[in-house]
Amino acid sequence: MKILVGFSGGVDSTGTIIILREQGFEPIAVTFIFNEFFEHQKTEDIAKRLSVRLIKVDLRKEFEKEIIQKFINEYREGKTPNVCGWCNREFKIRNLIHLADRMGINWIATGHYARIVSRDNTKFIARAVHRGKDQSYFLSLVSPEHLQRIKFPLGNYSKEKIREIVKNAGITIARDEESQDVCFIRGKFRDFMEGRMGLEPGPIIGPDGSIVGYHRGIQYYTVGQRRGLEIALGRRVYVGGIDPEKNRVILQEKDKIYRKFMKVRLVNKFEDLTSGRYLVQIRNVHKAAPARIEISGDLILVEFIEPQWAPTPGQIAAFYSDDLLVAGGIIESSW
Repeated sequence: MKILVGFSGGVDSTGTIIILREQGFEPIAVTFIFNEFFEHQKTEDIAKRLSVRLIKVDLRKEFEKEIIQKFINEYREGKTPNVCGWCNREFKIRNLIHLADRMGINWIATGHYARIVSRDNTKFIARAVHRGKDQSYFLSLVSPEHLQRIKFPLGNYSKEKIREIVKNAGITIARDEESQDVCFIRGKFRDFMEGRMGLEPGPIIGPDGSIVGYHRGIQYYTVGQRRGLEIALGRRVYVGGIDPEKNRVILQEKDKIYRKFMKVRLVNKFEDLTSGRYLVQIRNVHKAAPARIEISGDLILVEFIEPQWAPTPGQIAAFYSDDLLVAGGIIESSW
């Protein structure tokens, strides 16, 4: 049975192909070209050593319009976007599905460390067995309808085991690096953003409401940030909010950065979500925290049992029931 595999030529996607082949599938490697940094030779060499067909699709124009421009617009609105989560939903997986449809192939796969499990005839994304590499948070925006056709072969493995599997297959990956948070930026973030957004200085507001300095652009700040403020108040202060309408960065004391409540715009749900208690994860490195939720249309009011550090507008909120991902949304505000 044929299956399309999102392929970068790295350890994870290479391991995915090896495991799928052992499971009886006929993998076809698919590489989407997103930017000028793409390493053509690397993917071609690894695909040849795997003896798999390689399909390369140039999507640079589409990626610029649908992902990079959205990324820039979110920063203009004073948000800190989670570009990987949105890209997984609206670009990588969706385009794999579209290509599979054109080729008459039912299944697709990616090298994410997550699992798909069934409960009451409904498919869910579940955390990876090895929590240290779990990537389910980045998949929380993936459309439930696409789960019927996706496989995540790495969900039961550790990263170390995947490296071993690839090595035992006689394949050496020249650079075994973790993916960068923003794959389309090379060099300094500030240089990239200045080239796209220019400079628009504005006031930095201290905890007492007075102007304590000036910033070069709101895109360089995020809620909870302390370093790089270039403000000396004699005590530690943090970014507590960004006001895009007045082009202001607002500083607060540490205790004010912990938030009890947040409002989340629901993007999708894997089952009927009801008001009640869930585990809510608000960033990749955050440990999901227990919270009560109230639902009103496509908005979720979250009340954490214990205040959490810096829920940030634009970031993903992933809702879990134990290890099962039940919904995903975008943080709009917190207090």
